Amino acid sequence: MRSIHSRFLTGLLVIVASCDLGAHGDSTGHPPQDAVYLPSPIPDRVMLGWDDDPATTQAVTWRTSPGAGHPVAEIALATPGPEFRKQAQRLMARESHAIETSNGSALIHTAAFSGLQPDTLYAYRVGDSELGLWSEWLQFRTAHREARPFSFIYYGDAQEEVKSHWSRVVRAAFQDAPRPRFILHGGDLVDLGKPNGYVIDDDTPRVQHDSQWGQWFEAAGWINGMIPVLATPGNHEYFEGGTKLNPHWRPQFALPLNGPKGLEEAAWYLDIQGVRLISLSSTRIVQDAAAARVQAEWLDRVLRENSQRWAIVTHHHPIFSTTGEKPEQMIHLNEYILPVYERHHVDLVLQGHDHTYARGLNLSSGASRFEEATGTMYVVSVSGPKLGRMNSTWQGRQIEGVQLYQIISIDGDRLRFRAFNPTGALADAFDLIKRADGRSRLVEQPVF
Repeated sequence: MRSIHSRFLTGLLVIVASCDLGAHGDSTGHPPQDAVYLPSPIPDRVMLGWDDDPATTQAVTWRTSPGAGHPVAEIALATPGPEFRKQAQRLMARESHAIETSNGSALIHTAAFSGLQPDTLYAYRVGDSELGLWSEWLQFRTAHREARPFSFIYYGDAQEEVKSHWSRVVRAAFQDAPRPRFILHGGDLVDLGKPNGYVIDDDTPRVQHDSQWGQWFEAAGWINGMIPVLATPGNHEYFEGGTKLNPHWRPQFALPLNGPKGLEEAAWYLDIQGVRLISLSSTRIVQDAAAARVQAEWLDRVLRENSQRWAIVTHHHPIFSTTGEKPEQMIHLNEYILPVYERHHVDLVLQGHDHTYARGLNLSSGASRFEEATGTMYVVSVSGPKLGRMNSTWQGRQIEGVQLYQIISIDGDRLRFRAFNPTGALADAFDLIKRADGRSRLVEQPVF
């Protein structure tokens, strides 16, 4: 017992000591530590994800200081009272990934629950079985095996002032959709390049800026531990000229490993209740024609083999820019990816990067935006306070200067899309109706 207490006290002393160091950095020029976000033996940053069948499995990740030697998770069928804990099953973490950050060394653990019952509510917690330090009990519900109505939340770029401003969006979204099947992020979840005015070279591993991830987790809070979180990486999730993922990414997100080799947990797909959801790494696409071809070939196969009714794709950079800036970035997306969307009648493409809101179909020249139209719906959105200016004409609807969240619902042959601002006001609305030929028909909805 003495060794257990010693390890616990050591973790607390690290936190206390950092309070005296946190504001000034060190002689290496690294950004300063932030005592609020230092790891400890107590689990934090608990987040659900999926890397397998959503109907029968669930993954969870969490963080501790390196002293946590027996990371475990416990799970039981949820009951109205606390008696479920007597039936809880314990399993060791599948892996524990060591990470070095400006806030010191940490371990990010992953546990994977399997053999679960579809459409069933479970309670779980994570912790250290030797130290006896645990998270609270949290809950999640597994997916149906078959197509069933469900909703999910989509966020464009959060990126800057995440704790102070993005948190308002997250909480408003959860008030409007308190039981989404999952939450999807469209990249640039954090900024990484300039916390508190600190600027780094693009070749510096951005793992240093752990406090921005701390703010991101604080803004979402316990929601991440109750609703599975899926994400596609943006350019701010990469470093070394956009060729390497931020070292936080793969340890802390549990995502499918079915993408092209070298793009694991950046390009992936997941089938859930009648929808095939696909992520592409657009940062690699816009930079490298070879990487664009690899993802286009993979995407073509994934869509060709799709047995789900709906196909939704997310990637960070937009197919059609809303700001008119850097059109060269869109060349590979338009050359390699756009034809695949059109060939397979993808229903919805969710994007970010431009810090504005726009959506529309890729209509041929002279087509009316108000006649019955079919085709892929392209959406660009933003959830954080860094906002851009519109400079484009392709869109059927545009909004600038506003933070937004989207609630997307699928019920049989209808997809309902609603965009809201943080005050809860409806900003945009449309439905897609799935036709017998596989194409989606746009139905505009009134916005009051």
